[in-house]
Amino acid sequence: MKFYSFWRSLASFRVRIALHLKNAAHEVVLVDIDRDEQRSADYASVNPQMVLPALVLDDGTVLSQSLAILDYLDETFPEPPLLPADIKGRARVRALALMVACEGHPLLVPRVRHYLDDVLKLDQEAQAAWRKHWIVETLKTLEAQLAGAQGHRALLLWRCADDGRYLHGRPCFDCAHAEYRSGALPHHQAYLRDVDGTAGLRAGAPAGAARYAAGDAAEVTARPPG
Repeated sequence: MKFYSFWRSLASFRVRIALHLKNAAHEVVLVDIDRDEQRSADYASVNPQMVLPALVLDDGTVLSQSLAILDYLDETFPEPPLLPADIKGRARVRALALMVACEGHPLLVPRVRHYLDDVLKLDQEAQAAWRKHWIVETLKTLEAQLAGAQGHRALLLWRCADDGRYLHGRPCFDCAHAEYRSGALPHHQAYLRDVDGTAGLRAGAPAGAARYAAGDAAEVTARPPG
């Protein structure tokens, strides 16, 4: 399989963790969203929506949208499962994942940031306020929903387990980190502590911005992730 990804792409991070959890061999192709490479003709021929990630199967089939890719991986590589065994647990985890993937995350992606900058002409302070508002709103919603949800580790949500930072740049990390320092998100913190030792999450996390931006050979070589 060929996995089109970037270290700072939250949607790619979800899929990368699942690939490592399931030890599914794949080749990583870096698409630098900071340089708008996702809008290149080459990548548009792979994914006409021009967003990350994309997973190209060995037969040439192209899968897009991170949660759809997760469903495919879970059905194709059933061990270890990403979802709880019981039907209510699966519904709950899907709902939590959708809160991030469909409610919070889409408001922070490059095409939205470009619109705020190029069309609405919002200054950096206003854009930072936009990001902070939607990140904090999403985290608060998750906090309320995570109460009593221990053991549902399949969320694979916001955190880069390598260094604790969020994947949309320093301003987003700062505003989220302020919420943690205030003690406003105890269930979210407990969840993160619970999944921190998960081998696939550790293996799937980027080792750092510089390494991924440079296209480290270990990340662009076909191999079974470990």
